[in-house]
Amino acid sequence: MTESAMAVQLGISLRYTHGLGDLSPYFLALTGGVALATHCNICKRTWFAPRLICACQNRRMAWQPLDGGGVLRHWTSGRAVLPGTSISGEFAFGLIQLDGASNLCLGRVLGEAIRIEPNQRVRLLPAARDWVHPSQSCDFSFELPNA
Repeated sequence: MTESAMAVQLGISLRYTHGLGDLSPYFLALTGGVALATHCNICKRTWFAPRLICACQNRRMAWQPLDGGGVLRHWTSGRAVLPGTSISGEFAFGLIQLDGASNLCLGRVLGEAIRIEPNQRVRLLPAARDWVHPSQSCDFSFELPNA
């Protein structure tokens, strides 16, 4: 004989302190609007966001600041709720090739989506508000052409 299972709704609240470990220098730099990468002295690749272990398996990575400028390679936009918040709206996100980095990074891109095009110059800037996690503390904004 099959009976319907009974269910009740429960509310659960959890506060948790998330340690950032060996990536703490990266997150601290981000909160100041600085791009801090890791560099591998063996294969010469530079990673932003940083890696603690390089793709070549080197575990002795060195911290390297980048100037924060880069090129928007790909982008998408749409309605989203930002992780860890109740903030919703239209946002643009892009894959960015930071100057000096060997890889692409993901970032929130400021500006009107209808004006965003690949290969535009962007710059990492501190976000205009405080966020739940330091990974959210920067945005990319379009660089103005030199006059």
